[in-house]
Amino acid sequence: MKKLAILLIVLMLTCHTRAQSLSSYAISNGGGYESNAGSTWSYTIGELAIDYYTGSTSLACGFQQSFQDLMRKVMLTLLLEGLYDGASMRKAQNATGDQYPGNVADRIRVSLRHPAPPFDNALTIQEVDLKQDGTAECVVDLNFNASYFIVINHRNHLETWTPSPLDFSSNSIVHDFTLAAANAYGSNMKDLGEGRFGFFAGDANQDGVINETDIDMLTMAANVFLTGYLDQDINGDGAVDALDLILIDNNAAMAISVAHP
Repeated sequence: MKKLAILLIVLMLTCHTRAQSLSSYAISNGGGYESNAGSTWSYTIGELAIDYYTGSTSLACGFQQSFQDLMRKVMLTLLLEGLYDGASMRKAQNATGDQYPGNVADRIRVSLRHPAPPFDNALTIQEVDLKQDGTAECVVDLNFNASYFIVINHRNHLETWTPSPLDFSSNSIVHDFTLAAANAYGSNMKDLGEGRFGFFAGDANQDGVINETDIDMLTMAANVFLTGYLDQDINGDGAVDALDLILIDNNAAMAISVAHP
């Protein structure tokens, strides 16, 4: 036992000496990033710094390349006629309350289309949060560095295109549809008053035109008192009723349809 105690004391003194004498060093960082179908993510082992000092050992991770550094940010502003209350957008409802948390009014689909015929789809981003103030943000891979039309789809509003292709060579792409009808292709937006413009409500079946077919869909749903987060619920209050029919009546009478190149 006496020999074991002496050995333990020697080991403790040795460790204590080393803890005071070793300096910091770093293991070289490694990692990279991958992309697939428009999504990009990065990974790294940092710069793993290992510090020894009396009584403790500290491990600290160095820099990690920012996710945003590998992506382009697309910042959009748009209003949906069916949800707009004159100041901002109401939150879409389901049968029991808000469909989405926080200040998310609803969700949209954002697509990039090539600028020349046949205007093929380059990328589609599903389920993009559209906030009550009309702002929506998403990111795209740096490989998308040409010019593209931005196309917005919503479950029961008319598909709307930017008036011309936008340059994706910078890290931030900004477009505000709400400021003028001309900020959409063919000036194909509704005047919401107070100098603001929004997407036409009522394309419940998403066939690119607001007409009697959409009204028939709403009528059938209203007749059986359907409730929930439904395509036929044009004003987003969680129920299909006469308020939805009134909202799209004028648009259907004019057979408003998608405008695109």
